[in-house]
Amino acid sequence: MAFIMEFVEHFIRAGMEDPRDRDERSAARIRKTKAKCEELKSMWAQPVKAYGYWGSDRFNHKYLMDLRHSNLSGRQNPYDTVTRVAANAATEAVRE
Repeated sequence: MAFIMEFVEHFIRAGMEDPRDRDERSAARIRKTKAKCEELKSMWAQPVKAYGYWGSDRFNHKYLMDLRHSNLSGRQNPYDTVTRVAANAATEAVRE
């Protein structure tokens, strides 16, 4: 009976992995991940775009066109509505 138990024990141990190998693979994976994280952090520390990139005409085109359209004849200034409402509220307060 001892022979059978030894065979089964040997068979089970043959299918198991060595704890040292498992620990070494895990440590290697962690070191690799840490190196990638450090590389990513160093890339994040650098500027993505050059200074003044977003201030170019290409990115301010819509803003400039909105200004141009708001000054066309027959167009109402959006702030006129705000000032008119405030003026009406002030005159109503004075009347009361």
